[in-house]
Amino acid sequence: MWKLAWRQLLRNRARSIITGTAIALAVLLFLMSLALGDGMYGKMMDAAERSAGGGVLIHAEGWWKTRESTRVLLDPAPVAAAAKGAPGVRALSERVVFEAVLTSAANEGFAAATLKGVDPEAEKPFNDLSRFLVKGTYLAGDDARTIVLGKKLTEDLSVDLGDRIVVRFTDAKGEESQALFRLGGVVATGSADIDRTVALVRLKTAMDVTHTDGGVTQIGVLGAKGLALDQLKGSLQRALGDRTQGLELLTWREAMPELVGFIEMDGNMNILFALIIFVVVAFGIANTFLMSVMERVRELGLLSALGVTPRRVGGLVLRETMLLALFAMGLGYALALAAHGYLSTHGLDYAQFIGNDFDVSGVIMDDLVIYTQINAPRWIFTGIAVFAMIVLSALYPAWRATRLDPSQAMRTYE
Repeated sequence: MWKLAWRQLLRNRARSIITGTAIALAVLLFLMSLALGDGMYGKMMDAAERSAGGGVLIHAEGWWKTRESTRVLLDPAPVAAAAKGAPGVRALSERVVFEAVLTSAANEGFAAATLKGVDPEAEKPFNDLSRFLVKGTYLAGDDARTIVLGKKLTEDLSVDLGDRIVVRFTDAKGEESQALFRLGGVVATGSADIDRTVALVRLKTAMDVTHTDGGVTQIGVLGAKGLALDQLKGSLQRALGDRTQGLELLTWREAMPELVGFIEMDGNMNILFALIIFVVVAFGIANTFLMSVMERVRELGLLSALGVTPRRVGGLVLRETMLLALFAMGLGYALALAAHGYLSTHGLDYAQFIGNDFDVSGVIMDDLVIYTQINAPRWIFTGIAVFAMIVLSALYPAWRATRLDPSQAMRTYE
């Protein structure tokens, strides 16, 4: 019966080629959608890690949730030293982060912002905003009271380079304080939300004006490439030992659950879209094989008259479907691997479609050249699911073939 099924496919080459091509292209689209999606999500996760401030964030217990100014790591040096020596740690940066209200010295405007004290050199492996500098300098020069603001924030405050900025906040002692800065640089990330809230000063200056007495509010840690976040967190916990008392260690996934939810939702929508494509293809396959059965009524009736059981007649139709599916899917996988070979090296520049950058949940995506990634288990599962769907689409035509009456079929002229 397998040989007969193969001959039937060859006898109707045009129909077999058209149906097989539809299957192959659908497989190609499905697999490349998964590969590009995995590449995009990988980029988003890297960007999220940088935007959050590291793969693992170390704070005083409860600081991330409450952002209370009094929750400070008063003696960060031993913690930073122990964390830096933990296996798998690639980079570390100490920061002072306070919520503040900014006004221009001329009182021409005011705005809420996040005042962040950073070491520019230590921040480079993390979220290096100096690459978005559009005016002035990035925390450079001899003036310790220089401040770098987002472009939208300068517009809200109606200030320009050299203008004085008054920053009001609750300091580490829980008291209302203020400090005077001079605008030294402007950054434009492309994200209106970020450009309206970013305010950067030097780490030592932030310590002084917020009265942390040398303390910091956050230590960001980056792990080695390919190291899982849970492994990095576990390594830090072991390295810190008893020092973890009173500390809170969060991975960026724990700190930014909304982004994790977005990635999962987008991935599910991607799969749903691909499944819709295959449902359409499945209906086309069912229609093709149903027409094949109706055109071969006399032939199938002759097989029944010669003693071939209805079950084997239906099996013949299913065998034709399986053979066509296997060859077409093989072609689809070959095309997908060829496309992956190109796109994994050269990438696909999404900037042509959506602009030079965009942000998701406060995460800046400025590198939009996406390289495909193969998730082998998903590709294998996809192949099994697609094959099953194609075979299921042929069940009704096969059932119709089993219902043919041999005597009536023999009187049918093809």
